[in-house]
Amino acid sequence: MLTPALEARILEGTRRGPSDGSTHWTTRKLARVMNVSHTLVAKAWKRAGLKPHRFERYMASDDPGFEEKAADVIGLCVNPPQHAAVFCVDEKTAIQARDRLDPVLPL
Repeated sequence: MLTPALEARILEGTRRGPSDGSTHWTTRKLARVMNVSHTLVAKAWKRAGLKPHRFERYMASDDPGFEEKAADVIGLCVNPPQHAAVFCVDEKTAIQARDRLDPVLPL
């Protein structure tokens, strides 16, 4: 049964984040850590309107030259040279996901 004290404990555990290095909690993972049923975790999250898998977090880069590269990119966007075109190229997540789901299909 989801008591107010248990709900508060679940929400506090959710706020702390996983200690195993993963990006977010799942109901089952948090339930194992807190020794409760995963359905109780799901109920507490639903009542609080939490969706830990949809949290947006800032991920710090481990690239030692990151600050210098970021300054170059920001400088181009803020003060571009005359007659310059600035392009942003990023990975195609849909292709990446499709590659995992259907590796036999061409990209």
